[in-house]
Amino acid sequence: MPGIPSSTPLTYQFADLISDVRGYVDGRQRSVRNKLNGAITDLTTNVIPFVYDLGQIVPGSQLSVDLETMYVWSTAGSTATVDRGVDGSVATIHDDQALVLVNPEFTTSRIFKACNAEIAGLSAAGIYQIKTILSTLEPYQDGYDLAADCQKVL
Repeated sequence: MPGIPSSTPLTYQFADLISDVRGYVDGRQRSVRNKLNGAITDLTTNVIPFVYDLGQIVPGSQLSVDLETMYVWSTAGSTATVDRGVDGSVATIHDDQALVLVNPEFTTSRIFKACNAEIAGLSAAGIYQIKTILSTLEPYQDGYDLAADCQKVL
């Protein structure tokens, strides 16, 4: 897998995949970054406080925080009034100091959805398939015959 030395145990998380994809698609151009000043819940008001100077966070900006995308309507001081959970994302909980990407070419939510679609497409291509097989536990049996559907995989 990209970015993982062969001696590393397989603990690659979906967040690592998203980070790797972001590195590939962003190339040398990095998004402007900021941090949330305080944790916010999925029910938090639409006025969001930031740690650093708003800089390029202006009305019309798009913000990516974790898997949520926000649209900026206005700014005042170190806060921005936003619409949360836009572009098919969902307003969710964010930790204090959570990383905020300002106007990323690809939001984290968009990368997440694209990766999920690609993985789902692997099943349609016949690369893998997930099925449920019911079997009866026999306490004194050492092995089980696999169903014909499973034998095709082996």
